[in-house]
Amino acid sequence: YASGGWGDEHRIGDELRRYVEQGFRAVKMRIGAMDGSVEKSLARVRAARDAIGPDVELMVDAHGTLNVGAARSIVNLGGTFNATGIPQQGSMDTRAVWLGQDCGTVKPRA
Repeated sequence: YASGGWGDEHRIGDELRRYVEQGFRAVKMRIGAMDGSVEKSLARVRAARDAIGPDVELMVDAHGTLNVGAARSIVNLGGTFNATGIPQQGSMDTRAVWLGQDCGTVKPRA
């Protein structure tokens, strides 16, 4: 998979689409504290999914920057975009949310 995905909601699609055009069938993007809010993270995930289409795996990684409540919101709302969560390295509570042990709506990716 290609890893990157730092662009804002207006640039993320172009960045990830370039990886797909290079032949990658999965891409990983950053979310979390860098966005400033769950809503901005989800807007970026939505823009990424729209740009790469439904057949490319989209992974999201918060790099341990979310608290349990924010992780739960991303998992619950992010499933709408068919995104795969990368378990955080943070607290066990937050990690459980990402692994689907808390709400069961995210596909974990080890």
